[in-house]
Amino acid sequence: LLPFATFVLGFSFVFGNSVKNCFESLLLVLAVRPFEVGDRIMLDDVAYVVSRIWLLTTEAYTTDGRLVLLPNWVLQNKYIVNCTRSQAYTV
Repeated sequence: LLPFATFVLGFSFVFGNSVKNCFESLLLVLAVRPFEVGDRIMLDDVAYVVSRIWLLTTEAYTTDGRLVLLPNWVLQNKYIVNCTRSQAYTV
């Protein structure tokens, strides 16, 4: 039993961060869903248009046409403004 426990402990150090990133990506894509395909979002004062949402990454285009791959585990901890779902307000 002790060799098996050592083996599992070793793998937890090797794959622990990857499993955590996959879990955070699953939460963002399946549970939180702050954006959909075609939405305009703002991250760090940069505008993006979401083109595809994968399990681990999100493909988005900037306003000047550059394709950007955004890791979903990074987006889990970012402040995301969804401009498409926001209502238009006038002052």
